[in-house]
Amino acid sequence: MPENSDMTRSPLRLTCLLLALSQLLAACAGAPARPSPPPAGDDGAAARHMEAWLAHRMRSEGITGLSIAVVDGTRVVWAHGAGLADANARLPATPDTVYRMGSITKLFTATATMRLAQSGQIDPDAPLCAALPALQMRDRHAGGAPVAFTARQIMSHHAGLPRDLTGGMWGDTVAPMHSVLPTLAGIDTAYPAGQVFSYSNLGFTLLGLAVEQVSGEDYATHLERTLLGPLGMRTASFTAALPVDAARAHRGGRVVPEPALRDIAAGGLNASVLDMSRFMIAALDPEDHLLPAAAHDVMQTAQNAGNPMDLNLQAGLGWLLNMPGSDSPVGVGPVIQHDGATLHFSSRLIALPAQRLGVIVASNSAEAGPTVHAAAAYALELFLEARKGLRAASPAGFTAREQPWRTEELAVWPGDYSTVAGHVRVSRTGQRLHADMAGTRFELIPDSQGRAGLSYRLLGLIPVPIGRFGEIALERRQISGRDMLVAHTKSGAMLAGERLRPDSNGPGPLLTGPSLTGHYRPQAGTPEAAFIDHVEVFEDAGVLLSRSVPHAAFGSDAPAVPLRRIDARRVEVLGVLAAGGDVAELSEDGRQVRVSGMTLERAQ
Repeated sequence: MPENSDMTRSPLRLTCLLLALSQLLAACAGAPARPSPPPAGDDGAAARHMEAWLAHRMRSEGITGLSIAVVDGTRVVWAHGAGLADANARLPATPDTVYRMGSITKLFTATATMRLAQSGQIDPDAPLCAALPALQMRDRHAGGAPVAFTARQIMSHHAGLPRDLTGGMWGDTVAPMHSVLPTLAGIDTAYPAGQVFSYSNLGFTLLGLAVEQVSGEDYATHLERTLLGPLGMRTASFTAALPVDAARAHRGGRVVPEPALRDIAAGGLNASVLDMSRFMIAALDPEDHLLPAAAHDVMQTAQNAGNPMDLNLQAGLGWLLNMPGSDSPVGVGPVIQHDGATLHFSSRLIALPAQRLGVIVASNSAEAGPTVHAAAAYALELFLEARKGLRAASPAGFTAREQPWRTEELAVWPGDYSTVAGHVRVSRTGQRLHADMAGTRFELIPDSQGRAGLSYRLLGLIPVPIGRFGEIALERRQISGRDMLVAHTKSGAMLAGERLRPDSNGPGPLLTGPSLTGHYRPQAGTPEAAFIDHVEVFEDAGVLLSRSVPHAAFGSDAPAVPLRRIDARRVEVLGVLAAGGDVAELSEDGRQVRVSGMTLERAQ
């Protein structure tokens, strides 16, 4: 079954690692050295270094255009554009270049929701159906009762919704947002509301529809009137299609079409980094008048404290706070952040409220995600030092112990796992452990606590440094009675996956019913057919797996993900948990599969 579309990038997308290893090594070779600590208030050295660092990364990774801005208090203290906004027209990228901001849109949708909550028009703790009566979705985890998730749960990504409604989400042209509502009557929830952090674009689409319902205005009109206008974001807009005045999308240095997006409340913001600086200034100002102080503070406060499966991950309302593995500065106070990614655009906003310092980065290149992510955090650290005289802490990462795995440890790890990186199989060879994911074999090496680190050898022979991924320590832990995989990073621990259970409800053909294995193609004439070539469902040592294969123009194959049978014709497309996820249903004649609002037809 297909991987859902990303409008953000997980910091633990380990399966992308080896595909980018050659770029990683090239980017590290010859990179400008970090400057010595400058005198406080001297931005020049930080700015010059960042320009050189960005130029190096953009050359080595083939990035066409990028813009960045740094905010301190009420001022933009540095803004820079590099490369091209349009390679065909040779139009340079500047701080005024408009980019597709992707999922950073969610911060605006959450802000609009909280403004309506303050005026009593939306109750953030009532079922969203109260504000959006047309939502007729059912909760399979509550016996088919009407869904009862709240706006607060949506804004903190704990509503239990599927990540996307993929059918009709992208295309040359798309239907309006409200077109999702009739389809949702036949879509199942992914998890019980409140169970686990589960990022959902669909949730923010529903939130945008609730904003429309209670305000009596079109989503874009309402947000432009109440947020963009008052903030002075003069070139910003919310649209389905990329505006004509925006940077062109690029892949491999060439201009390519950026498809339109139905779910504009989740990812339809277009803005320059200078526009976004105005939003950051407001978000970092405790006296800002766009939101009453109580709502301003609660949006930047963790909503999921005490959730055992979230560990150190913290989500506010719209804002993502502590995201272990995201290379956010450590030891300098709270962090607020959000990434954005569409098919060809990347962005990241990250800020330190206690210092009122923030950075926004955006790019128009499909290859730019890792650089955008790293540039935002690096610039924040440099300007934190230059302007505040503070240096972020550097906690120790994973350290391998000298002794090999002990016999009792070797017995703990082997098995199949459903993870944020797709299906992972851990196996033992003599006194060694290996983890196979996305066609790549890593060696697992122990630390003093019996946790596992990742090591990679090119062709099985040559050790290759794997950057931050080599700093992660993996632990097996029982959480709420489940056999979980926990990833420890410099900024804390987060859920990485769960061990699959070889029981009657586990993956594999253990329940009777028609075979699911085979190749499936999106129904001819649907927008999905332009992106997905086919979906392969296959078995591997008793585990039922699915892999999406896009057309060549849209990148490489997605990682294989495990499937779990619910009954004879339905399976769950698993994610971080070994139960729950999107539901795919095979037709009675076995020729079609319905999943995420799409129809896939079995190839003959």
